[in-house]
Amino acid sequence: MRPPVQSLRLLSVSRFRPAVFADPLEGFLLMRPRNPCHAYIGHAGTGVALAGVGAVWRGSFCGPRRFGEMRDASDALLAGCHALGDVGAPFAGPHFFAACTFDGIPGRDMPAPATLFLPRWQLVRSPGGATVVANLLVPRDGPPDAFLPGLEASLDAFEARAGGAHGGCALRVPSGAAPTLTEHAPGWYPRAVARVLGEIASGRVQKVVLARAWRAVHPEGFDFAHALRFLCARHPESHAYAFGDGVRGTFFGATPECLASLVPGSHLRTDALAGTAPRDPDATADARGVEFLLRDEKERREHALVVLHLRHALARTLRLELPAAPPPRVLTLPHLHHLHTPLCVPAPGTLHLCEVAAALHPTPATAGYPVPLALRSIRELEPVPRGLYAGGLGWFDATGGGRFLVALRSAQLSADGREAWLHAGSGIVEGSSFEREGAEIHAKLRTLAGALQIPGAG
Repeated sequence: MRPPVQSLRLLSVSRFRPAVFADPLEGFLLMRPRNPCHAYIGHAGTGVALAGVGAVWRGSFCGPRRFGEMRDASDALLAGCHALGDVGAPFAGPHFFAACTFDGIPGRDMPAPATLFLPRWQLVRSPGGATVVANLLVPRDGPPDAFLPGLEASLDAFEARAGGAHGGCALRVPSGAAPTLTEHAPGWYPRAVARVLGEIASGRVQKVVLARAWRAVHPEGFDFAHALRFLCARHPESHAYAFGDGVRGTFFGATPECLASLVPGSHLRTDALAGTAPRDPDATADARGVEFLLRDEKERREHALVVLHLRHALARTLRLELPAAPPPRVLTLPHLHHLHTPLCVPAPGTLHLCEVAAALHPTPATAGYPVPLALRSIRELEPVPRGLYAGGLGWFDATGGGRFLVALRSAQLSADGREAWLHAGSGIVEGSSFEREGAEIHAKLRTLAGALQIPGAG
């Protein structure tokens, strides 16, 4: 049995490398097979990537206070933390990695509603260089110095391995076996759209986001390393991510939506992302799609509900001062255009990312509006629990600052790599149709289907 946190002390050693040292993605891919708890979050556009492998501590949380309990657990681990090395370097010190399901109610085949772990090793690269961190929990009543030689030695070994991981994962040799992709219970969706439109017409709700699920199977196993590299290379405007909780396989994807980015004492940013138009290979037609998105009443109404929800949560729940909301802009992705409104507000030094996530998640972009009534419809109508899809995933440091993503464009890969579940959804509002929403869902599905090399995904 693991000793209680109160009897343990956290030791953390950080080293900064100003020159090009290692790619966290390749270090992650190299170390992941031997470390069931693992996480990777990278944004090619900004050049920031974080990887955490192994776990010196892991916790699961349920119920309405899951975010608050994650903060309490991390605070307990950080109490009396002994940090050494280049503690002033970017991303130095312990970083916690977290993931939460879309719905906080446990269901069949779902992971824990919230999982938090402190990695054994961290590798972070930012434009200024790389920071490598080793963490260790030791008895609180023992002298920390007695454990430092062993911790330094383990950091040396990790540096040697991660530093050599420049495309070090072996390439898979195609065998001719092809994956299959099958939608689960496809007949439910048209009936569900009709029912939601009836609820909207009656005034019960204004929006419900319905997600469909597909099961992908590869007889020899999907090439996870290729898939994650593909997402990083093809979607530089999104956050590529992967998360393994030590219980199931790996959940991964590339999301354009950031729920919250927090620097305590400086600022909090959140993104309203809702309203979608497909890309067109013809440049002129594609430009018309952008103009359509900016003018279309249905898409702007769907987007406005997300902005309204976020501003209400920031002002009423978090008590933050809000500037006027800017007009929506268009975020262009490889397969889609989205209406996008970034909201940035000053943040007090006491604000914690877990507190922000509890106030904002889920938003109308993934649930609907009003959120409680939309959640009820989703639970009644969707035949497959979403799990981590449309949930939250991210990291935070000892100050409570960090980044929490909305886990979209995702796949849940089984531990043996042979099965993956893909979800994609769209918001049903007044003016929606089964055909239009279905086309949007299939465009979103292409991101992960393409990464998994499923024929015809493009």
